Amino acid sequence: MDISVREALGDSAILLATVRHRAIKLHKLIVVIIQHIAVCDLLVSMCTVSVLPRAVSLITGRWVLGETLCKLMSYTAYWFVPVGILLICCMTTCKLLILKFPLRIQTLTSRHAHSACAAVWLVVITVPAALLLNGSDDVTFKYNTTYICDYGYTDPAWKWLRPTLATLFIFLPNFFVLASTVVLLILVRRVTRRRRRKWRGVTTTILVATVFCISGLPYFVCSSVQARRGDDTGFFHTDFYRIAVSCLYFNTISNFYIYCFTVPSFRVFVKTRLLRCIPCWDSPDNGTEGSSFSLQLQTVQRSSYCADCIAHHAQDVELELVYCSTCRANNRVTSNELSFSELDQEQVTCPDHDTTWSLFCFTCDKPVCDTCTTELHGTHEYLTLGEAGAIKASELKSRSHDLKISLRSAHAAREKTQRVKEDLYARAEEVTYQIYTTFGQYIRALQTREQALIAEVQNIQRAKERILDIQIQEIERDIKTAEDTCSFTEQLIERGSDLDIVATHSTVLSRIETLEEVRRTLDTPESDDLKFIPEDGDVFIEATEQLCRVEGNRRTFPQKSRLAEAVPRSVINGTEQCWTLVACDVLGSCVGVGGEEVTCVVKNETNGARYSCQITDNEDGTYDLTYTPLHPGKLRITVGLNNRHVQGSPFLLQSQVRRDYALVGECLMFGGTKGSKLGQLLHPSAIALDKTETKLYISDSDNHRVQVWSYPDLQCLSSFGCQGNAPGQFSYPYGLCVNNDKVFVADCKNHRVQILNLDGTPIGVIGEHGFYEGQLSHPYDVKVDQENNVYVSDSANYRIQVFSEGGDFLLAIGGKGSKEGQMLCPWGLHVAINSVTVADFKNNNIQIFTSDGVFVRRINSSQGSDKDTLLSNPAGVTADREGNVIVCDRSSHCIQIFDREGRFVSRFGTRGSHLGNLKYPTGVVLDRAGNIIVCDAFNHRIQIF
Repeated sequence: MDISVREALGDSAILLATVRHRAIKLHKLIVVIIQHIAVCDLLVSMCTVSVLPRAVSLITGRWVLGETLCKLMSYTAYWFVPVGILLICCMTTCKLLILKFPLRIQTLTSRHAHSACAAVWLVVITVPAALLLNGSDDVTFKYNTTYICDYGYTDPAWKWLRPTLATLFIFLPNFFVLASTVVLLILVRRVTRRRRRKWRGVTTTILVATVFCISGLPYFVCSSVQARRGDDTGFFHTDFYRIAVSCLYFNTISNFYIYCFTVPSFRVFVKTRLLRCIPCWDSPDNGTEGSSFSLQLQTVQRSSYCADCIAHHAQDVELELVYCSTCRANNRVTSNELSFSELDQEQVTCPDHDTTWSLFCFTCDKPVCDTCTTELHGTHEYLTLGEAGAIKASELKSRSHDLKISLRSAHAAREKTQRVKEDLYARAEEVTYQIYTTFGQYIRALQTREQALIAEVQNIQRAKERILDIQIQEIERDIKTAEDTCSFTEQLIERGSDLDIVATHSTVLSRIETLEEVRRTLDTPESDDLKFIPEDGDVFIEATEQLCRVEGNRRTFPQKSRLAEAVPRSVINGTEQCWTLVACDVLGSCVGVGGEEVTCVVKNETNGARYSCQITDNEDGTYDLTYTPLHPGKLRITVGLNNRHVQGSPFLLQSQVRRDYALVGECLMFGGTKGSKLGQLLHPSAIALDKTETKLYISDSDNHRVQVWSYPDLQCLSSFGCQGNAPGQFSYPYGLCVNNDKVFVADCKNHRVQILNLDGTPIGVIGEHGFYEGQLSHPYDVKVDQENNVYVSDSANYRIQVFSEGGDFLLAIGGKGSKEGQMLCPWGLHVAINSVTVADFKNNNIQIFTSDGVFVRRINSSQGSDKDTLLSNPAGVTADREGNVIVCDRSSHCIQIFDREGRFVSRFGTRGSHLGNLKYPTGVVLDRAGNIIVCDAFNHRIQIF
């Protein structure tokens, strides 16, 4: 019973120290394993509640609680004991890895350690499961001999099952622990000799492993002999069995004392935290009155330590004492929450001599021990700890007083800010009311004018209606008179005599003429002309937008202000550069108004020259910065807002001399041979660089894959894809590009564009086979612009199609034909700001469009005078920062360069297989340095010029 209680108390103290108080100052992975070992030992001690029934059984001569409790003890022991052994294996292995790979082990967290220990618990549960499944009815229990829950098996299978389980889960792990302990000792001795430093945690690990091995081996021997001999009264069934079980119990209780002996922080925890629970321990005689406590920060940001400091910390050395001064300066406390906890090992003992601090070195400003005074601090000035504590306390008191005084201004600032917030709320309410009032007046004036116009319309309508009514009445009267005249005339002709006709002829004729005159007069009635003539709508809208103005400029924060575009790594010497600065508030949003003080200093650090920078206030919160570097070298550009640096300032970039393409032609580097293995190519058709320009993506067409090479050394790193039509598979991939960590591949004979991650994982597909909008037929190339719109050379449909990032059709450029703006086989593409350059393979020219599809110009048409510069089946195309167009002249086996106006600049390359020769080049791309990377298709290689 005493052993069980001691085990329970010791393991509970270990768990309390590691989980709640973090009192065991070892590596985090080792601490997690210690927690699981303590849980395992605690469970083992709970299984020994049969100690009392055993004592009763010895007195009464019979087993008190029967077989139920005995079975529970047996099967749980067969689970917990192997778990403990494997956890010790994890502990020694972990310590070896910590010593051998200190930097890599830093990537592991406590969650990884918990996962590994949980796996151990799950694996070892197979042992009691095997015992139960293999016939628990065959187990017989006998208690009258030793009263230690002895059992035997009637089934012969147990004779080999029990030794097998003991070998797998007891003997082999013990052997592994012994071997790893020896290796650990050798490694520690070597490391200690090299670094002249003791590593904490090693002694703990070795002692725990050694005690466990010693305690586990007798039980293994006993289990093996019992299974083989089968007798009930032999030495191995009585005395030796009791010794083996006692050793196991000794191991479970020894861990507490090992930690107390080898881990000073745990020993201090036991003294200051646990023993204070004893009433007499708090008396002045015990020497613990006035125990020291250290003030520790709860949250510390540890982000950028050097490799040496990380390696030291990996060996369980406390951060604050081992980290160098640079790391301490770079890693500041980020939380103001403080709490008291007891002194750990480094705060009460000397890390170099493992002795208690007794003096304080005034020269080094650190506590030292007696041994230190004769070594490193021999010529320094010393104080007693009491004197040093008094001086430090006085200094802290003074600094605390100063801090309290400075807090007054902080409180005043907080109150002022709160008042500003309240005033802002009241002011916003007032301005809102003014807006409602003012626009209410405007609305009422507009409504009055509206009513006046409507009344005027109604008056005009009524006047015209009166006139029209009178005209209608007159017309109706004339119609009746005309009808009567016609009727009289008809009757006169039919019934009257000749004398009557002659006598009334002139009268009737005069009336008819009068009626005809009236009819001609009434043919032009009152018109329905009624129009509303408003003022110019655009002018009115503009006037409305500027009718009123609300002013409430937000405060700009230079550290949040930024450049609108990414800063290039290099610029061309002599070319004008324009950047856009966005003035932002504390939330990083554009303030929307101008008027800030912006400065820009452009300095060439190579020769010390300074260049003027023109600053244009766009009055919308943005500023244009325009400068022109005049000399090559390293540029340092400092952008300031209100006399403070903006985000990222100063900016460092390189000013490079414009490359003379007339001197290009020598091959600087090449890679690739013909074949299908990794690193070999078969008719590569296109290439693309990632944004870091450290990886080169190659469309290995006839191998139906994409290869990833390092750049600029052109070594193969990986590949993805194979022949097929499933996602991630290709059928003759031609063009490709890399944008926003995505790879776009023109999957030619699958008639689609595939979107993949950089590792080749498929993300989506654009297009399907067909000739309608949004459908593709043999796409040869694909490019993405700055707005993430996707441009595809739809070769068999004689057009360029533009899609959104989500694959929605936006625009079609071109059409079948040989005229300007028409194509017969568009191949290569290059997309820049408001510019789309297309290599028309069968029309033997280069066409340039705007991003909206408007034709701009055509380069090297069939009317050219110099036959040597005429293009013959151009394939790949790209452009440099100056607008020069670089073309893969496929059937001429060369690279041709034209300026932005289409004038010939230079060419290089001839047909052949030697370095510098080309054979049907199909793809070209430029790096930031201006090097030209060519996809030499029929030589199955990549060349850099």
